[in-house]
Amino acid sequence: EQLISEEDLTESREFMDSAAEQYAEDFAVVRITNSIPTTRMTEGMPSAVGNYINFLRLGDKVLIPQYGLREDEAAYNEFAKFFGKTNVIKISKDISKLADLGGVLNCFSWVAF
Repeated sequence: EQLISEEDLTESREFMDSAAEQYAEDFAVVRITNSIPTTRMTEGMPSAVGNYINFLRLGDKVLIPQYGLREDEAAYNEFAKFFGKTNVIKISKDISKLADLGGVLNCFSWVAF
């Protein structure tokens, strides 16, 4: 079950696009679209499946989650445009399992390092 409707997501995206445009002269704004969050929970933590902004940067490399969702390629393309294709690495093995626990790559690094 989805946490919000497609209409609410579209409205939210339009609002954030407008805000990004407003501050584009002062900041480098990169819009990464997540998928619609679900109501899935594990031990009180909402699933992070579809959250692309929870990436991990290691030097000049950027590891981004890939869930097998239609938004995966668009997220990759946005990161590649900003960081360069050779620096963006797609991570899909066990990512949905990790994300179902409420975190993804950046959250995982807090525990691992």
